[in-house]
Amino acid sequence: MIKTALNPQKKLVKNFQKLQAIKETSQTPLISIIIPSYNRETLIGETLQSIINQKYTNWECIIVDDGSTDNTIHVIKEYTDKDDRISFHLRSASPKGANTCRNIGFENSKGDFIQFFDSDDLMDPCLLDKKVKIYQSNPDVELIICKHKLFPAEHHLSKIPVNIQSTNYLNDFVAEKVKLNTPNTLIRREVIYRSGVFNTTLLRAQEVEFFTRVLLVTKKIKILNEDLIFVRTHENSITGAYLNQSIKYVLSDVESRLMIFKQISGNSLIKEDAIAHLQKIVAFNFYTIIKTKRIELFLTTFADLFKSNLYRTKKSNFIKLSLFGALFLLTNRFQQYLYNALKDFH
Repeated sequence: MIKTALNPQKKLVKNFQKLQAIKETSQTPLISIIIPSYNRETLIGETLQSIINQKYTNWECIIVDDGSTDNTIHVIKEYTDKDDRISFHLRSASPKGANTCRNIGFENSKGDFIQFFDSDDLMDPCLLDKKVKIYQSNPDVELIICKHKLFPAEHHLSKIPVNIQSTNYLNDFVAEKVKLNTPNTLIRREVIYRSGVFNTTLLRAQEVEFFTRVLLVTKKIKILNEDLIFVRTHENSITGAYLNQSIKYVLSDVESRLMIFKQISGNSLIKEDAIAHLQKIVAFNFYTIIKTKRIELFLTTFADLFKSNLYRTKKSNFIKLSLFGALFLLTNRFQQYLYNALKDFH
């Protein structure tokens, strides 16, 4: 009798099922959840409980604390004592920050897939189960993205719709037409080996810079078009600090966007809308820096932007913004002209 050969996809699925059976009977987790923490005593317990409540159970959760000065470590210990899938580490490298903690967590993880998460966000009980089912049907998948919802509901950002569908993820992510972030994306470990870990010098837009590198090395993406992550927005978050115009975050945002521009320059997938979006964001940041009336920040940022060649397609707009910025700094006048120059990027 002649046996019919399996097609490549069915063979891949069959091999996956065998490997998955071995994985499930061993003590090696399929998914590593990595959480940086810092002074989250009132929030991290709810986050960890949402992880314990997952329908899918073959996971490990690695918490890396950044030197909390409140009761966070005691709260974490309560959860490590009652669930041995949860482990705790103190940050053992510099610099201080969530990026370093995520990288330490990754170095200590065992899972084939990495789920970065934040210490104040929540998981739907079916999050991991639904993502694993997508993996089971698509064993070569490298990113699995779901939708997320911001809370509390009254926050103005919660009204912005979240899109995760695209035919060109790299371009649309840079253009902010599609949303990837650490909580909503399950990442195959090998992808991070290829893209590199988080940049520890960045304070703002570090996820955007990280996922730009991720999307430069993979196109094997599947989506789960459901709200399965609940992202908390509050004034103590990095997003809150940026929206309140903390200048160190604004400066870091400029640095991140210039890194991204350098990484994508010359890539055939990048279209005009992505470059225009970068130009608009950096122009707003430059405007914010000018408004601080700190001449040294204006001069260093101007030099960085000029050298980057980001505004090669909008040289006149950039010169106009810079000129009125300089006049505003020197005379404390021309504020309306400065604002009008910013509007030219919209």
